Amino acid sequence: MANISSLPPELIAAILGPALSVHPNPSRILRVSSLFHTIGYPILYSHLYFRHIPQIIRFAYRSAPPACPPRTITVNFSGTSSARLAPVTNRENAQALGTMLGFESMFRFLAVVFELCGAQSAEGSGRAAQVELEALELRVNTHARDLNMRYVYEALSLANPKRFMWGGTDDLKHHFSIAIVPTATSHLLQAAATWTQVQEITLANVAFPGLDTEQPLLPLIPSLRRLTLDRAIMVSPEHVAGMACLYTGESNLEEILLVDVYSDSIWGPRVRRTDVEKAAAGMEDVVSRIVRCEGKTERIVGGDRAD
Repeated sequence: MANISSLPPELIAAILGPALSVHPNPSRILRVSSLFHTIGYPILYSHLYFRHIPQIIRFAYRSAPPACPPRTITVNFSGTSSARLAPVTNRENAQALGTMLGFESMFRFLAVVFELCGAQSAEGSGRAAQVELEALELRVNTHARDLNMRYVYEALSLANPKRFMWGGTDDLKHHFSIAIVPTATSHLLQAAATWTQVQEITLANVAFPGLDTEQPLLPLIPSLRRLTLDRAIMVSPEHVAGMACLYTGESNLEEILLVDVYSDSIWGPRVRRTDVEKAAAGMEDVVSRIVRCEGKTERIVGGDRAD
């Protein structure tokens, strides 16, 4: 039988990639052999995956920067307790972290992770650089009573993803719960305005803040090609029309996809393309070209029924 070290490095990398992503302690795989460590170490740090707050903290306060800048970062709290406590053994860190770690701390520590990963590209510049990512995915919930929501902006403004996705921890398609509360959405939109390479933004289970009807749904992001809202409330046709009209000209926007999006609560009317066209005031052709509205789920009783 041939030794595994005789296999082509590309094949070993293809084997290690999935193994490192699902193993609860991936460093054990890297310790199997020097070959595994050489090939697997860059893979491990190219795709960072955090399942709970203690993992984020341990990475944020590591003694050395990562071996290479990450290409993707995923924070997925599905199936775990987001308020899980982390053991604090370092006295200096204990003073900084406090004795209790609530969910609101997550973005605070995620900001440290982004700052750490972006430090390599900013070395010698004297400023914090955004970490450029192929993809940034969040599956975490926010809470209306969180008084530290500013960390949403502070963290996300330190990233610069090409694809951004934020949804809740509950992935049941028939269940409509708000994962991104209005205050978090507001800070997210401010952070998104700093992104220079984002092409796709997907937000699920989101409540938008009470925007003035003359404000566009998103600020102008020239690189953006596709916006998807999946189960969203407080999105008026005027907001969508304002964005569609704002993005004409120099932008690259190709599609605004609205799936189960409501202008008020889920008991109110759905946003339909005809409503957006009426709000576009003479630019109906723009709306008909880039706006799509879909209804996939509906309440058993009451509410605006899908067409």
